Amino acid sequence: MENELALTIQRTPNTHYVVYTDERAELDRQLDPFLVSQNTPPMTNGLRDRRARAAASLLAQIATRNLTHIFNLKPATTALGSAVNDDVLASDSMTALSAIPTREAQDILVNVVLGRTRSPQIRTEAALGLARHMQRYGVLISDQDVAELKQQWEDTQEQTLQTALTVVVGSLGPNRAKVTDRLQSFEVSPLPVQ
Repeated sequence: MENELALTIQRTPNTHYVVYTDERAELDRQLDPFLVSQNTPPMTNGLRDRRARAAASLLAQIATRNLTHIFNLKPATTALGSAVNDDVLASDSMTALSAIPTREAQDILVNVVLGRTRSPQIRTEAALGLARHMQRYGVLISDQDVAELKQQWEDTQEQTLQTALTVVVGSLGPNRAKVTDRLQSFEVSPLPVQ
């Protein structure tokens, strides 16, 4: 079979014939010489930017389409946290972060919302992503962050941002644990009410 494919392999760059095997060592033996022979040109800044945009877009699509049960986004949290600082990548990065069920993701979104140096549009997107995250996974941020978000909500003059912060503050309502504690601590009167 290899002889029959030799001409095709010669005409098609960067191809190699591999005999099927279930053994990792045998596959490595066949592939290693080919992989070592490959030269990858250094990545240009333009190519790096295009790949970063494509990656952020793909992660946002995974989050939007609720495919996180298939594709785990948690390993990308740190990279997404860095990407929110780039205005071009921020929107897709925040969309992806809103589907990662960790406190770290919520903290990153809070930092963007509270970051007064960011544009109101980006802060609004972060606030809406934070609200989605809290509604889906609960409030995971510190009490100090909650207080700062409420203060930001009261202080902001930007109407679109204030509306988004209203959704965030509404999402801060009592969670399941608080409601359970309140119901269990409620004392019922032993006498019937007349």
